[in-house]
Amino acid sequence: LPTYQKIPLEELTWGARQTYHHLKSAVRTRERALFKAYCAELAEHRFAQGFSVDEVMDIVQLEHETCLRVLLDDPRVGGLEDALHETVNMAFRLGVDQVQDTFEQLSGQFVPIEPPG
Repeated sequence: LPTYQKIPLEELTWGARQTYHHLKSAVRTRERALFKAYCAELAEHRFAQGFSVDEVMDIVQLEHETCLRVLLDDPRVGGLEDALHETVNMAFRLGVDQVQDTFEQLSGQFVPIEPPG
């Protein structure tokens, strides 16, 4: 992620916190549109900074994996793992779609995305 390497650590940390807070709000309220709107703003901001869609998608995927790992390690989740997985995965799926859609709208070009994994 070459462009992300140029960003100060404080800004990266702030961005990760924002992702987590927007995810938390979307999960608590069951309103996934909150996270989707955040991802649209993130994509617009990163597009304006010259990031590639692949870099943004990679960091969103990394944040997805990190959020799941941290949340599933919390002992208070006991018995809710499947529901948490489904909720977080769906929110990020919508977020990833929104990042792709936003980059397409801003660039005026179709943005092919390879499936994760």
